[in-house]
Amino acid sequence: MKFFDDKNKKLTWWTRNYFYLGTVLFISTCILIYVFCGNATPDVATNEHVWDKLCFSNLFQAFLNNVFHSNWQHVLLNMLAFTTCGVYVERKTGTFNFILLTLAVIIFDAAFTAGNNLSVAWIGASGVQYCFYGYIIIDYIFSFQKAKRNKTNTILGAIILGVIYISMCFNGGTSSFGFEIYPNDLLTNLGHYTPFFAGLLIGLIVQIAQKKVLAAATVNYINEVDVKHKKIYKIVNICAIVLICCLVGLTSTCGIIASTRTNYSVNIYCDNEDYNVSYNYNINDSYSNLYFSSIYYNWLNNIDLEQKSEYVCEIFTDANKTIHMDNFRTNGNCNYLTLSNEFVALSRPTDFNFYITISKAFKVQNNTNYCVYKLHEENSIAEDNAKIHNLDYSITNKVKAGDTYKFKVELYRNYDINKLKVYNNGVELNLDSNGYYVVNNVSEDILITYNYVQ
Repeated sequence: MKFFDDKNKKLTWWTRNYFYLGTVLFISTCILIYVFCGNATPDVATNEHVWDKLCFSNLFQAFLNNVFHSNWQHVLLNMLAFTTCGVYVERKTGTFNFILLTLAVIIFDAAFTAGNNLSVAWIGASGVQYCFYGYIIIDYIFSFQKAKRNKTNTILGAIILGVIYISMCFNGGTSSFGFEIYPNDLLTNLGHYTPFFAGLLIGLIVQIAQKKVLAAATVNYINEVDVKHKKIYKIVNICAIVLICCLVGLTSTCGIIASTRTNYSVNIYCDNEDYNVSYNYNINDSYSNLYFSSIYYNWLNNIDLEQKSEYVCEIFTDANKTIHMDNFRTNGNCNYLTLSNEFVALSRPTDFNFYITISKAFKVQNNTNYCVYKLHEENSIAEDNAKIHNLDYSITNKVKAGDTYKFKVELYRNYDINKLKVYNNGVELNLDSNGYYVVNNVSEDILITYNYVQ
C-alpha cells in the first residue's frame, strides 16, 4: 500500500514497512519505562557520573536518558511528536532501517552528552525527534528530484512538515502548555537545536550518497533489481558508520577542549561598590557550589553591613537592572554556571555577572486578633518573595522605604467590616475603594493593630 511503503523503493524484507512496528516499538518502550521506572534514571557502573570525559559509563547513561522522561506531559508530548517522525521516515526507509537509524541517532546524542560535559546532560526523547526533524526536511527537499517525485510523497511530506512546525512552536517545557508563532522550542532549547542541525547533516550525507549513484536514474530504473540499487544501501550504510565514528571522535575532542575551559568567574556588582566581589569556581567543584543560591549566601555572609535586618535586596542578571533573578531560593533551579553553557566548548561563557541593589526597608508587624480571619498583603517582602529578598531572616516581613504597604482582611462570620478599626502606629486607617487599608510612602516600622467596636 502506498501509505505504508514509498513506491520509489525496492521492496525487500529489509526495506519493507511492517505496519510502523519500529515507531510503535520506540513509543511503547518510552511509555513503559516511565510507567515502571518514573523519572529516575539508573546510575550505570558508578553511583555518580563524572561528565567531563567520554567513557562507557557516561555514554551508556546518556544512551538510557533518551528513553526516560520527567513526567506524563513530557513523555506523551514527545511520543506524539515522535509519531510524526515515524510516519514519514519508516515509510521511506522500512522498519529495520528505521530502527537502525533511530539507534544511530540515540548513540550520536549520547556521545555528545558524555563528551561535552553538562551542557547536554538531560533526559527525554526530544533530541531524537529533533534529529529526525532535520532529516525529514532534507529528505523532503530532495524528494522533488525527477527520480523520486510522486504525488503521495509530496502531499504527505507537506502535511508532516506542517505538523513539525507546529510542534517546534511549543512553549511550555514539562510543566505548562503554550505556543508561539515562531519555532520557540527549536530556537531556545540547546538540546533541540543541536540534534536538529545534526539531522540536517545526516540527511544531506544520505541524499548526496544516493544522488551520486542515481544521477541519471528514473523511477522505473530504481524499481529494477540492479547492482546500483544495492550499491546505494552500501554507500549509505558506510557513510552512516563513518559519520558516527567521526562524531564520537569529535565529542571526545570537545571534552578535552572543555576541560581547559572549566574555570568560571562569578562577578557580583552592587550599587554600593564596597560590596562588589568576584568568585572563581571550577565546573568540577561540588554541584551545590555552582548554584547561585550558594554564591549569594557566600556574598551575603561576607558583606560588612550593620543591621542587615533593615535592608532588602533585588538581584538582576543585566546591567540595566531590568531582568530580575526570580525566586532562586524556592525553585532550586538557578544553576547558571551549567545551564548557560553553549554546546561548542570554545564558545562557553566563562564570566557570569549579577547585579544587586540594596534598599532600606522597614519592619512590618500585623498583629491580628480574634475577629480577623485572613490577611491579604501587597508589597510585603517575605522569605519566598520572587523578586525582593531579605538580607536577614530574623524578620520575615518588611517593606521597602518609600513603597506603599496595602492589605485587606477577611472577618469571621457575623462580624461587620465597618465596625473594625485598624491602626498603624496608633493612627487609624480607612478602607480605600478597593477594600484595602493603605500605608503610603513607608518611612518607619509598621505596627498594625485592630479593635472591633461592638
